[in-house]
Amino acid sequence: MGPGGAIWVVVLVLVAWVVERLGPPRSHTRGAGIAERPRVIRDGRLAGGDIDSDTYDRLGATLEQGGGSSARRGPCN
Repeated sequence: MGPGGAIWVVVLVLVAWVVERLGPPRSHTRGAGIAERPRVIRDGRLAGGDIDSDTYDRLGATLEQGGGSSARRGPCN
């Protein structure tokens, strides 16, 4: 591989890096364990305006009690 080939490798690596950086963030699921995932989802729903603070608190209490299925029964929108 000559100097021209090495330049193309560098260009392709840079393009791949830029595409990775411009893509959607994946950190919210990468570090979250199975036990943390419902809390991360709840935080995101509050931040996005999908739920109000009362619903956020109610879901938090349900999660602390260990009930996952009862949180789905109540109105959360």
